[in-house]
Amino acid sequence: MRRRNRWLVLVAAVLLGLVLVGAGSFYVVFKWFARRTEPPMNALNIYTDTLIHDDFQSAYQIAAPSFRTSVRFQDLVDYHTKLTAKMGKLNFAKQTDWDVDDENPVATATITTNLQFERGTETFQFFLRREDGIWRVVSYKGPNAKVIGGQ
Repeated sequence: MRRRNRWLVLVAAVLLGLVLVGAGSFYVVFKWFARRTEPPMNALNIYTDTLIHDDFQSAYQIAAPSFRTSVRFQDLVDYHTKLTAKMGKLNFAKQTDWDVDDENPVATATITTNLQFERGTETFQFFLRREDGIWRVVSYKGPNAKVIGGQ
């Protein structure tokens, strides 16, 4: 009987060890993933929050310099004014897919986001780049493949 108890304890210890190794591995992979994806996703959250609050001046200022070079402020306002006239007020944004490449000299991210308006949802693709350590919106593609911004 004692021999059987030792085997049970040994099997339980091995199983517990495997669970702990698996959990530790998951934690390491999750932290790596979060470290890569969280900064550009947070930057986009800030950007879309400015659009939700109709704060186009802030949206324009926090965008990449290349965005501001290729898009006049009034063009940004006009685009979003027409969009909200058609779709209603922008209520929230939900990121649905992302691809972050931070292993090249210029880190980039492409984030697909559903913008939920009063009268429906439109899917946008936002392109971000890390410049001087800060993730910024470079351009985005809205309905009908209209591109706002530059590269």
